[in-house]
Amino acid sequence: MNVGFVKDHLKKSWGIYVGVLGVVGLFYEVGGPLGDVLAEWIKKHATVQSGVISVDKWGKGLLAGGVLIFVALLILTIVCFVSLYKARRATAGAEKIPILTKTLRRTTEAVDLIARQLFPGGAESPVKLVLRCRQVYTIYEGGDVHFTEELTVAAKIKDTHFMEKIIDVEPEADPAEYPDEINLKVESETAGKEVQYLISKNEPRSKSLVIFFLPRIKADTVDQRKLKTSYYWRGFMKRLVLHGSEPFKMGVKSVESVPSIEYQFWMKPGGRKLVCRNVGEILEKETLDLQPVDERGMTGWVYTAKEVPPGHMTMLRLELTDH
Repeated sequence: MNVGFVKDHLKKSWGIYVGVLGVVGLFYEVGGPLGDVLAEWIKKHATVQSGVISVDKWGKGLLAGGVLIFVALLILTIVCFVSLYKARRATAGAEKIPILTKTLRRTTEAVDLIARQLFPGGAESPVKLVLRCRQVYTIYEGGDVHFTEELTVAAKIKDTHFMEKIIDVEPEADPAEYPDEINLKVESETAGKEVQYLISKNEPRSKSLVIFFLPRIKADTVDQRKLKTSYYWRGFMKRLVLHGSEPFKMGVKSVESVPSIEYQFWMKPGGRKLVCRNVGEILEKETLDLQPVDERGMTGWVYTAKEVPPGHMTMLRLELTDH
């Protein structure tokens, strides 16, 4: 038995055991005199006639009370044992958390090492051809954000087996210890083609994943893959809510110009209005438009750009104004 568990349990439950021992000791001390009194009382309230025992209402009340006390003690005993079992399981689970955390860290480190070996230039070295990118940010109360991305990719120079994706949030955002906390999903929207991903970096406000194409994307063919990535991150844009402004900086890594890029930002109107401004390099074929209220009661801004050159970084600023 784990000595630490026993000590911890005794610290938390010593009162129960002392109480039980006290009750047993009390019964032992008063058992004799009380038994004599009880016997005399029963003689007065129970009679035997023709071999049949007859008990008056006071005797029946005593017997019923005794049964209730017995049942109560039985339930208390069961509760104590269940509590002990749950405490033991909780302690065993807590002891496994550091082991699971270490295992996850080693796994992410291994995935990151493999990705760096296969991506000599790291995430800055694109290997895929992006044909279309559409991202939608739906902002809820407190700065919570539901994110969806639709991405169409192909292979230009050589077959593409996988790609890397990075998710970073501002320091004001709520931390997310594990991918499941943000309900991270990566799905293939191309019939007969699958995708799977492995986490290569798992920090509270920064995560990276390597997405594998199954099968690989063949180069210089019509082989195109459509991916959908989604997650819900609490406090993703908390800086916008708290300070009234939040920067947006996004680049799409592609070996050639991206034919179509679109970023959408939606928020329910309140005391302040959402405004989006372009604070970066202006492209020849780009638009930034305010959208009318949709069926959800939200208003939004949509940024679109065509033939976006490789390496271009879109820089916007989201603001909440009183006008």
